Amino acid sequence: DRAKAKTVLNAFNVDRVYEREKEYMGKEPLPDYAEWGDDLKLDIYLVDMSARGACVGILESGNKAKCHIFLNRKYSGKEIKAYAAHELFHAIQCAIDATEPDWWKEMTAAWSEHLIYPEGDTEHDYLKNFFKDFHIYQAFTTTDMRHEYGEWVFPLYLAQAFGENIIKQIWHACEPADKNALSALDETLPNGLEHNIKEFASWVWNKNPVKNFRDYGRELNIFPDIEDTCLLYTSPSPRDR
Repeated sequence: DRAKAKTVLNAFNVDRVYEREKEYMGKEPLPDYAEWGDDLKLDIYLVDMSARGACVGILESGNKAKCHIFLNRKYSGKEIKAYAAHELFHAIQCAIDATEPDWWKEMTAAWSEHLIYPEGDTEHDYLKNFFKDFHIYQAFTTTDMRHEYGEWVFPLYLAQAFGENIIKQIWHACEPADKNALSALDETLPNGLEHNIKEFASWVWNKNPVKNFRDYGRELNIFPDIEDTCLLYTSPSPRDR
C-alpha cells in the first residue's frame, strides 16, 4: 500500500486537493480532537471495503460533525485520487451541515470529482445509476446507494447554468438549523427549484436544440437514449417537506 498511500499524499501535496476544496467551499473539516490518530489532523485510512470510500463522522452539538476517511485499497491512480477528493468534500460538508440528506451530499460530492479532476472522468462511471430504465427518470430525492451518485449531473447543470460558486452558495444556505437542502435550493436558485428541475430535464434530453452539457469543454455524450415519451418524477415542493 506504500505506492497507493503516496498517490493519495500527492493528491493533497501536489494537486492541492485540500487547499482547493477549502478555498472553494470556504470551510475545512473540523479537527478530529485526536480521537483518531494522535493529532487534530484529518485521518485517512486505506482499508478493505466494498465501497470506493467512506467519510465517517461523529455529530457534534448542532448540525456539524468531525470526520475521518476510509479509502478502498484496491483502487489506485486517478481513481483513488478522485475518491479522496470525493470523501474530503463530504468532510467539508459535515463542517457546514452533517444532517443534510444523502441525495444532496452524494450528488455534490460526486460532482466534486469533476471540480477537482475535470479530465479524470471518474464521475462518468456513476451515470449508469442515474437511469434505472432508459424510459423512467427516478425521483429527484431518490436515495438507494446508486441513483444519488449518478445525479452529479444536476450540480453539473447548476454550475454550467449559474457558475461553479452556486454549489457553495447552496451548501452555505443549508447551514442554518431551520433550512435544508430543498429549501436552500429553492431560495438560492434563480427562479426557484421547480423551474430548474424542469430546465434540468431538458438538459438531460441532451439533444439538439438543448444539447447543453459540457465536460471540460467537451460535449458530454454519455447519456442513454431517452424515448420520446417518458415518465418524469419531480421533487416534492420545499413547502411540502
